[in-house]
Amino acid sequence: MKKYFSLYLVFSAFLFAFSCENGGHDSNLAADFEEFLDIPLTEQPPPPEEEIFMDNQTAFERKLIRRGYLEISSGDIQADYATIKKLVSRFQAYVESENLNNHKDRVSYNFNIRVPSDTYSSLMDTLSTVGGSLINKSSNVEDVTNRYRDLEATLKSKKMLEERYRELLSKSSEIRDMIEIERNLSNIRNEIEINESRFKSLGNDIAYSTISVYLHQDLRKSTVYSDSFGGKLLKSLATGWNLFVYMVLLLVRLWPFAILGVLIWFLVTRMRSRNNKT
Repeated sequence: MKKYFSLYLVFSAFLFAFSCENGGHDSNLAADFEEFLDIPLTEQPPPPEEEIFMDNQTAFERKLIRRGYLEISSGDIQADYATIKKLVSRFQAYVESENLNNHKDRVSYNFNIRVPSDTYSSLMDTLSTVGGSLINKSSNVEDVTNRYRDLEATLKSKKMLEERYRELLSKSSEIRDMIEIERNLSNIRNEIEINESRFKSLGNDIAYSTISVYLHQDLRKSTVYSDSFGGKLLKSLATGWNLFVYMVLLLVRLWPFAILGVLIWFLVTRMRSRNNKT
């Protein structure tokens, strides 16, 4: 009986000590809060892994960015230009940028086309048939799955941390603590906005692939320079004019020698006239 009584006393003493320890927990709440605020944002504990990622099917879905390039030689650049515009509309794509270069012997268009990724290959194959001949075709795929998941996890973690700060702010009554929490909230909100912008841009690149098209026409191969008599005549006239311009430019470049020749001729003529007088 004494044995059981001794065990009862030991157990009671343990319960008393434990209750005292819990009673002091509320008094140390402010100290724990200050310790939490002192932890740098980058060292805040991340949320559990199962809360960061979505279901297995979404988590392991590959995130790919597709880019293609086409160089097309055209016999009628305006007709091919209109064809490309129609194809862009048919495939629910859009022209992100377009540049026209109009030179003396060549006209060219540069397109940047954004197309939904699921119709990227179809549009590439269809554009390859436009124009007189396909000069160059290339395509590459970039796997950005890890970057996408890292940004997604970072956003979720920072948003959860933001919620924790907001909860603390609603429970805080000290001005100093409120100022500190609001400062941290502002910092974390800026980081969230930056990461959201990156995440949105990356998602747009995944959803819409890019096709760059260089369409050009060599005017020297047009009907003006054909093998007909009129074409040969025009070509000969152009060649003669180019030769005349070249000779004029050559004379202009040799002007110091021309002046030197004139001086030598003047001196020789004067010396001869003196000899004749003697």
